[in-house]
Amino acid sequence: MWGIGIMSGSSLDGLDIAAINFQEDQDQLTFEWGPTNTVPYSINWEHRLINAPTLTGIDLISLDVAYGKWIGQQVSEFCNSYNLIPDFVASHGHTVFHFPIEGFTFQLGNGESMVTQIKAPVITQFRQRDVALGGQGAPLVPAGEIALLSDLAEGFLNLGGIANIHIPKKGAWDICGCNQLLNYLSQENGLPYDKDGKIAQQGKFLEDIFIQAKSIPYLFKDPPKSLGNNQIKQELIPIFSTKKYSVEDRMFTAVNWIISEIVTAVKGFKGRLMITGGGAWNTFLIDLLRNELISKDIKIILPEERMINYKEALIFGWMGYCSLKNKININSNYTGAKYSVCAGAIHFPDINKHMLL
Repeated sequence: MWGIGIMSGSSLDGLDIAAINFQEDQDQLTFEWGPTNTVPYSINWEHRLINAPTLTGIDLISLDVAYGKWIGQQVSEFCNSYNLIPDFVASHGHTVFHFPIEGFTFQLGNGESMVTQIKAPVITQFRQRDVALGGQGAPLVPAGEIALLSDLAEGFLNLGGIANIHIPKKGAWDICGCNQLLNYLSQENGLPYDKDGKIAQQGKFLEDIFIQAKSIPYLFKDPPKSLGNNQIKQELIPIFSTKKYSVEDRMFTAVNWIISEIVTAVKGFKGRLMITGGGAWNTFLIDLLRNELISKDIKIILPEERMINYKEALIFGWMGYCSLKNKININSNYTGAKYSVCAGAIHFPDINKHMLL
């Protein structure tokens, strides 16, 4: 089955689209990469997504519909460009609100609007059922990592807008803010991100800022736990937004803070640690992290470029595949829900056009 996985992360790098060929033989599932692409957000779309949490109810609903239609159009153009006829499309959507303790999470990208642009079943809303069952609705990728990538590493670290970790024998959780913080600081210098960590390399350590960041209450909670964008904006960014110090010094301190939280998260782990996400391209951060972990018998694995950039799109493609096959795709051991589930809302296109599965 050809599936298309779609991911939009909190760092607003763009819409990741990955075509994946899933093959199953006697319950053994394998995959092969197809074409991949990232559609950058226009200034208008970036502005709309950033400001989504401030909208009124009616405006948020309108944006949800518009964004779903836009995603559908991007997928349609992607398929036309590569002459692809997908069997299904799985979209994570773009997280606007994530309040699992209060019992809700919301990802933009209306599935019914999306499917009007795509001649294949569309699967959305992967987090909601887990949250309804008392779970964090995050992290979702561990089950897919075990199913597809367990032969490549013993642990998985994703450095996206939020850094998250998965160590199968220990658990999976969001560690701390990552690219959301670094990109925020880069933008003070008029840059979308700190390429290769060049800004951070020029800075020096700020002990007072570091101590403030280390005192954030979330860091003292035990897993299962997850971070929302709202927490990053309200609790973390204000610490680093002071103009008392240079951007370079704050960036250097931020990188060291992120590394310190990762080192805490991997305590007791030994083996291969696969790193993916945009932060994997920050050579300054990766070099510092490698130096910290080498003495702990942890080997950093940087996989091929497609895996670094599109692992989450791959995993959500897998989650969509499981939804159609009615197989479990969220492990409650990681999220804290009452039990594991097959999650995802399926939106079928015209009844005469969709493939019966």
